[in-house]
Amino acid sequence: MAETANPSNKANKQFTLAEQQAICEAWTKTGLSKSAFIRNNNLPWSFFTWCNKLLPNSNDQANKDFVQIIPKEKNSVLNAPVQPINNIEIKIICNAMSINLSLPRIELINLLKELSNGTAIIRQ
Repeated sequence: MAETANPSNKANKQFTLAEQQAICEAWTKTGLSKSAFIRNNNLPWSFFTWCNKLLPNSNDQANKDFVQIIPKEKNSVLNAPVQPINNIEIKIICNAMSINLSLPRIELINLLKELSNGTAIIRQ
């Protein structure tokens, strides 16, 4: 259904430069994200453009809680090489048969679960 012109609908209104400036400044005092401010005040999405032009540092508001972490040492834990997965070795001896397995832990756990499920089904 087409939306009819409604003077109270700010999203369809044309704003003067002074109004845009006032609205952008009002946003900076709310602590809301631009998206939340637009939704709460039924503003057009061009509000992003207004603030970028009229308040050049408006993107700083969105990033004010961002803290960059930089390691002090080149060989810190963050830059350490990933250690290879250590395999678990298991030897199963049943009657005259012997099985040697060497698997990463999670794969060994999954194999044991499957064997357990299989024996449960056979017993039923």
